[in-house]
Amino acid sequence: MLEAEMEPIEISASDLEAYVGTFGIRSTRMDDGQLTYQRDGNPPIQLIALGDDRFAFPGDNMARLVFERDRRGRVISLDLHMIRGRVMANPQTD
Repeated sequence: MLEAEMEPIEISASDLEAYVGTFGIRSTRMDDGQLTYQRDGNPPIQLIALGDDRFAFPGDNMARLVFERDRRGRVISLDLHMIRGRVMANPQTD
C-alpha cells in the first residue's frame, strides 16, 4: 500500500480541474470531486495525489502519472512513468 493511500494529499476540486482532459487513448475527468483516469475500453480509476503534478493508482507501486505543463502553467501532456524507467508520453488532444 502506498503511503499516500494512508495519508492522502488534499487537492481542491477546482485545482484538480486543471488535469481534466483527453490524452490520446487516455483521459482524466472529475467524478464526485475526485480525479479519475480512464484508458479506452477500461473502467475509470480514482487517482491518488502525490503532489507536484504526480498521481498514483490505488495499490500500484509500478506506475505513476505525471502531468506536464507549458510555460503558462497549462497541462499539455499526461506521461505514464513505469518503475523500470519507461515513460509513455501522451500529449493532450482536446
